[in-house]
Amino acid sequence: MSGSATEQGSEAARLSRSEAGLSAALAWRTSAWTAGIAIAINLIVLGLGRVAGADMSVQPPGSPAPMTIGVVQVVATVLVPLLVATGLLIATRRRGARAWRLLAIVGLAVGLVTVAMPVLATATVATTMVLATMHVITGLVWIILVWRAAR
Repeated sequence: MSGSATEQGSEAARLSRSEAGLSAALAWRTSAWTAGIAIAINLIVLGLGRVAGADMSVQPPGSPAPMTIGVVQVVATVLVPLLVATGLLIATRRRGARAWRLLAIVGLAVGLVTVAMPVLATATVATTMVLATMHVITGLVWIILVWRAAR
């Protein structure tokens, strides 16, 4: 016998996901978990950064005045890109698990590339480090959860 019934069942589920596509409900659920986890961790990082002395004031290039990064900005900068990413998951769900794994990699790449945003802005080193960390965290949470959902 080639394997247990459980192994054969999970293999059938994996094949059905990659051949028949993934559901929109799974896309929304994955994105909701990603948002919740990324927001929670990023808010902890924000709090720790403030305790460590980061003033969380940043002036993006071309902006006339600095802005202070707080809870609202952190939540919004996680949710907006994840709404776009959710749309991409839904749009590619019929292409199967491979398409979602590719989107997972692209999402991590976006998180890493956008580290340049706080680096190029005028801010203290501590603020820059806090903001860059948040970009990486969001990308990491995305790749882990989307990759897992695509299995």
